Amino acid sequence: MVVTGSYRARWVPRGETTHIHGMGLFTGLFYVGRTFDDGEGHDKYIVNPSLPIGRSARDYIPGQDPFGASYEALPPSGRRAYLEWISGSCRDTAIPVQFVRLYASGLYRRVFIDRGGDSEMVLAEARRLMVLHADNVVFRDLMANLIVFATGIDYRKGQVPAYKAEWRQSIHTATEVTLRIASLIGDRAPVGVDDAFLFALERSKARAKGVVDADGVRLLWKRVYAGRHPDGIVVDPPPQKLKLGISMPDGVKAIKLPVPEWCKRLPDPREATAFCVRIDALFDECVAELASYSRLVRKTPSAAGSLEAINVLPKQLVATSMAGRFASVKAALDNALAKQGVVASKVLRLFEFMELPFRDDAEMSVGVRKLIAGAMDKMDIAFEPDGRFGAAGFTTKGNVVFFRGENGLPVEWEGAYAIHRACADFVIGHVCATATQAVAAERALFEVRRVDAELDDRERTRLAAHARSLVVDLGVRKGASFRQGKLHESELPRLAHSVVQVVASLPEMEVGSIATAEKFIEKIGGDRRALHAAMHRRQPTDQDGLVSVIRAEPSRGVAIPTPPSNARKQEPSPPAIDLDRLMRIEAETVMVTGLLSDIFAGDPVAESPADDKVGLGGFSGLDDAHSEILEAVMASGEMARGDFDTLVKSKRLMPDGVLETINDMAFDVIGEPILVDNGNVIFEDHLRAELEKTRVTA
Repeated sequence: MVVTGSYRARWVPRGETTHIHGMGLFTGLFYVGRTFDDGEGHDKYIVNPSLPIGRSARDYIPGQDPFGASYEALPPSGRRAYLEWISGSCRDTAIPVQFVRLYASGLYRRVFIDRGGDSEMVLAEARRLMVLHADNVVFRDLMANLIVFATGIDYRKGQVPAYKAEWRQSIHTATEVTLRIASLIGDRAPVGVDDAFLFALERSKARAKGVVDADGVRLLWKRVYAGRHPDGIVVDPPPQKLKLGISMPDGVKAIKLPVPEWCKRLPDPREATAFCVRIDALFDECVAELASYSRLVRKTPSAAGSLEAINVLPKQLVATSMAGRFASVKAALDNALAKQGVVASKVLRLFEFMELPFRDDAEMSVGVRKLIAGAMDKMDIAFEPDGRFGAAGFTTKGNVVFFRGENGLPVEWEGAYAIHRACADFVIGHVCATATQAVAAERALFEVRRVDAELDDRERTRLAAHARSLVVDLGVRKGASFRQGKLHESELPRLAHSVVQVVASLPEMEVGSIATAEKFIEKIGGDRRALHAAMHRRQPTDQDGLVSVIRAEPSRGVAIPTPPSNARKQEPSPPAIDLDRLMRIEAETVMVTGLLSDIFAGDPVAESPADDKVGLGGFSGLDDAHSEILEAVMASGEMARGDFDTLVKSKRLMPDGVLETINDMAFDVIGEPILVDNGNVIFEDHLRAELEKTRVTA
């Protein structure tokens, strides 16, 4: 249609063609006419067809006052330039700011004053222009403000806002969010975690100094807010009523937002000072905690979920998707530790689970070890060996023992803790030669720790895990060398006394092991004679009254010579037979046989599921009896020591000998013991797969 200079301005909808002075405008979404005649003064952005337009737009030079611009005040060449820009769907980004404000003013009026039925189309146009003119700060801000203020026009009571990324382009709080918080305060309902987050996030736009990772902050906020305010926050309504307004782009004056009538009676949440201060502080705290992680991921997007990222990620988010594969690591360890307090794993198996490329100690720098330790600290899982709290760290050839510990269970490597750790390093790492001795040393170390009042629970827990790691790594790595610098000279006698106590409790000591202990005791100023005295006190006494310190060995002296060949042979006379004595001996033999049968047979062993597995075949290096005993312990996982002894005696064997024989076989084929005598006899289940490879099929 051809528009003439009609007096009353009207809206040109999308799809309607307008001709002004022969120029066709096909896009619509602007006002045409002379005036609104409403006394408000918002006539500056009306396209007045009665005003002439130039023949060319090239002569137009934009003015310097963007707020003072109006269609009427533009020169003819400027009006032509403005109409050409509109007819091109506003695609040209190199336009003066005056055109931006004129066009935006028409969109604002259509949404907030006229409340037109095509408001959704106008908002879609605003979103298109916000993306098209992303580099134009004025245009982007005007369109973003239009969108966030329009969210409250048709707000319904109880409506829960859904966050939109486009809101971040405006410094103003989305009206929908403000009305939601205002309605909760007015009803004296608690402000929950999601509502509080949206309000805090929107409020932060006016003071944020950098980019905020909204998704990351939301995850952290949920955990922090729910922890501090599990039932939400009930806010006392402020006396001020809610008043919402917006400044028009033409710079004439502000207008009231057209919100539903019931919203006009709501209290103003912005005046609830104490509540606003509290959530602002909590939001800033979450942003600060996440800042290092956000910077790393923005700089290197591929670092998300890496070892470096987990070390700067807040601990509350380690179990979330932001932790990547480490969330699975934590879940698996938490699951395993829920079943048993201590879990052992091969170091290389852990690295595979963490997707770490290291296969040798030489590949791991000190920094990498610190990052691995820091990742475990974030999971609240401690481990041994941990080089931060002792003289040696883990090795790729060994195992690592996990246990629960807040922030990695840090301790000070000094005093009583250092004494007990040095004692364990030396005794298990340098004195123990067999798995039986290592387990005995672990029990003895526990007794020594138990009576030491200078140790706290954290130190006892870490020392117990350290001893366990030395036991499972027996033969794989030696204990750390003694560092006298961690102990004061006055503490060395205590270390010597502890070493004496533990070494004296070990069974079947070899000469070389005793000599090693003697040298160490003398090195730290102790008396080697104290070790012998302790061994005599603790070792069981034989029937002859002597104390067995070490096992006897056959003499290597000169053999008894054979008698000369010409020696006269004398035929011995047959002894006299005493029939009464023979009858007495036979009767005594029957009695002793019965007694021994009662002693060794014990109670009859009930059939167990293990009996069904004997048919699977024995294990390489073990006879049938030992294989059957091992099968029974494997089937139960953990067998009471009394039940174990009964089972072994039913095979006419000795319990301690069976343990040593089975573990010796395990050391030969696997490299570590498979049965642990810790009050009960425990099968190391993580070695089951390797042990099954040694099975000999029947």
